[in-house]
Amino acid sequence: MKELIAADAYAANVVHVDAHTRPAPNRTAGTVYAVFSTAILGDTEGEFQGLVTDMDISFTPQRIFADLVNPHPLDPVNANTPLTEVEALFNSFVEALAVVDDNGHFVGAVTRNSVLKALLNRERELLIKTRELNLQIAEDHEKLTLWSARLAELHLASRTLLSVLAHTQIENDILQSGIEALCHLLQAQYGAVSLINDADELTHFLHTGLSEAQINGIRQLPQGRGLLGAVINENTAIRLENLAADPRSVGFPPGHPPMTSLLAVPIANLGRVYGRIYLCDKLDGTPFLPEDELLAMSFATSLSLILDNAREIQEIKRGQQHLYQLAHFDRLTGLPNRELAHDRIRQALANSHRHQTKLAVIFADLDNFKHVNDSLGHAVGDELLKAVAARLKQCIRESDTVARLGGDEFLILLPGITDVQHIIAVAQKIKDTLQPIFKIAGQEIFISISIGISIYPDDSIEIGELLRDADTAMYHAKNSGRNNFQFFTEQMNAIVQRQMRLISVLSGALERGQFLLKYQPQIALRTGKMIGVEALLRWHSPELGDISPSEFIPVAEAAGLIIAISDWVLMKACLQGKQWLDQGLTGLRVAVNLSAVQFQQPHLAEKVRQALAATGFPAELLELEITESIMMSDKNAIITLLDELKALGTQISIDDFGTGYSSLSYLKRLPIDRVKIDQSFVRDVVIDPNDAAIVTAIIAMTHGLNLEVIAEGVETQAQLEFLLSKGCYYAQGYHFSKPVGEQAIPALWHSGFAVSRGEDC
Repeated sequence: MKELIAADAYAANVVHVDAHTRPAPNRTAGTVYAVFSTAILGDTEGEFQGLVTDMDISFTPQRIFADLVNPHPLDPVNANTPLTEVEALFNSFVEALAVVDDNGHFVGAVTRNSVLKALLNRERELLIKTRELNLQIAEDHEKLTLWSARLAELHLASRTLLSVLAHTQIENDILQSGIEALCHLLQAQYGAVSLINDADELTHFLHTGLSEAQINGIRQLPQGRGLLGAVINENTAIRLENLAADPRSVGFPPGHPPMTSLLAVPIANLGRVYGRIYLCDKLDGTPFLPEDELLAMSFATSLSLILDNAREIQEIKRGQQHLYQLAHFDRLTGLPNRELAHDRIRQALANSHRHQTKLAVIFADLDNFKHVNDSLGHAVGDELLKAVAARLKQCIRESDTVARLGGDEFLILLPGITDVQHIIAVAQKIKDTLQPIFKIAGQEIFISISIGISIYPDDSIEIGELLRDADTAMYHAKNSGRNNFQFFTEQMNAIVQRQMRLISVLSGALERGQFLLKYQPQIALRTGKMIGVEALLRWHSPELGDISPSEFIPVAEAAGLIIAISDWVLMKACLQGKQWLDQGLTGLRVAVNLSAVQFQQPHLAEKVRQALAATGFPAELLELEITESIMMSDKNAIITLLDELKALGTQISIDDFGTGYSSLSYLKRLPIDRVKIDQSFVRDVVIDPNDAAIVTAIIAMTHGLNLEVIAEGVETQAQLEFLLSKGCYYAQGYHFSKPVGEQAIPALWHSGFAVSRGEDC
């Protein structure tokens, strides 16, 4: 007969799917999925990616087919490959093979089950042929010789069949095919295979040879109390010409058709019995032969080996899936990790190029996440990351990807973009999704996010450049006030290059003595008397010239240099204040700004105490200025720290008031002495009704809380008169004096300032 080839064993249940889709939850068991690079099946450009089986999906059903198909263990086989060679390719970890034609095009797939069925069909053909031969030969020695030859041939076919079974899991369809093959092999009218668990409970019972009407007439399954029980309990084979004559027989269940001869063998290995196989009544009416028993035992032994190794095989597969999960997915959030994200980008770029669409690469970084870790602990930080990941996944389509790159950095891919407005909508949705407070371990946490966006092919066509551009845009968002999103432009890139240069030069500026302090007077508007000064940091770089604090301070914070610089400012300002006090400038306050980064340090109050002790500067003359935005973090912790600073005897003020986010309910709890109106409101106070209303409200509020109020950025007489008319009696700004060196302060102290006269508050 013609040799069987791969084309004779195609699996019927093969479904074509798109690489970027996920398996359906109601999929049909046993389906093999042929994965293509595009879901447009008629697209000649679509490329076959590989096969995914139902077993592959069962371990991680949420992944897309592109993740499940790689790495594909074996190359496809040609449709004309002999089936014996195909069968040899199956092992414990290969469940299906792709089949291609001579041009390399995918034409189908073969599975262990489809190979099994092809072998069974060939076996049936052999059986039919054998029966025809039996009718033609005499019942003599020649018949016996021919029977032996046929038996040997069928035995070989069974061995081949069992070699396929030995590398698969025991499922109903495999057991069913196996018992049918054994019945054909031994010419039995009826056969059944049953498996039991450790409690001797029936878990599988598959049979063949009964009609549908006979099956419906049987009211219960065999209980295994008689002969069948002896097969299991005694781990022995039984072969009888008349089973009713055996004293161990208890008969068949009600409704079961009568049977005469019996061949029953245990499915056992190394003393452990997994179940039994039994056959009844040969078709020709003859009893079962010793050769039949040997063949049945061979089948049962192979089946026992399968059962013995099934758990081990499945554990190995689970281990492989676990290793793949560890290699490609973030352990904390379950999101794709950096490696898988880069692979997704490569796939998305290829599809965008093919279909002439855009691809958005989004870098997202949480704002002030380090403070959460430092103040609330890493366990809370981890839970926050998981909660953020869950919210981010709600913002994207099924075809999009959100990955965790590490720390608090996330990557979002938006393929197939035809309208940039969609990118804007997603970025805004991400911001809005993180807006509600997170409640974790009894803590209420507000977290915002800075987002950078690059677009293929507008910004670049290279993966590395797109990632770099998105990172650049994200840092631009950070430096633009955080909690916003920015698209990449060449101007952004220039800004980042400037920042990198600043970091390089800034790292040694303190040691080289390049910093200095300027002092801007603070005036009592009704007397013209200087009541204090604000210490302002300045930096002159021999390489870059004078650098604005608004430029270098954010860079110093990002580079981790701000703590050392701030410690220097505090010590320098206290030392200078003590010198002025010794020169007779009695009662002159010195205001020093504290950054948000300093509030993340555990010993800030101790540092202030040490600076006061080292310089001899009175605590009541040191004013510590904090920004309102500091209160966006853990408010209770900030209030505790401010109480510690206040306990030292220092004065505390809120700088740039009106630009932050703190609520009045927290403002009244703060141990503060004064509020400073931000210069952005003062600048247009006489021409902008909105600014006038804001300033008026701030002054009224602070008076109601028994706080002093001081206006920043006063530059004109008109501004000064407006402030006085609303009850603001303290100010600083260019109308009085620019920031000056320490040597100019004594003269200004003694001379005073020309302002409208009135009662001092």
